Amino acid sequence: MSNYKILIVEDDLTNMFVLKKILAKDHRISTASNSAEALKLAQKIAFEVVLMDINLGRGSLDGVQVMQEMKKMPNQQRTYFVAVTSFANVEDKARFLKAGFDHYIPKPYMREDILSAIQQAH
Repeated sequence: MSNYKILIVEDDLTNMFVLKKILAKDHRISTASNSAEALKLAQKIAFEVVLMDINLGRGSLDGVQVMQEMKKMPNQQRTYFVAVTSFANVEDKARFLKAGFDHYIPKPYMREDILSAIQQAH
């Protein structure tokens, strides 16, 4: 598995910790707990993969909006966007893929789900 620059956008610190623990051994991890942090990091760093929570809290852009803003950035044109969300029914999956995500993982997820999504990135 390649050593990717991965951004984890997650407002729940426990979920962020779990994702970091799964990926930190093999990848370079950056984290953002809200939309503003995510967009600020995305302006500076070209990520290969972004793991994006959808519900980022009140008063924040949601994960779909953040992903769409990031896709406008020249340095994020090749980024692989993964929705990692508790929106977990069939309609949600179709909605997030249609909105522009490359992959969808419902919560709760298994470690293998995350690793498989990363392997499909490029």
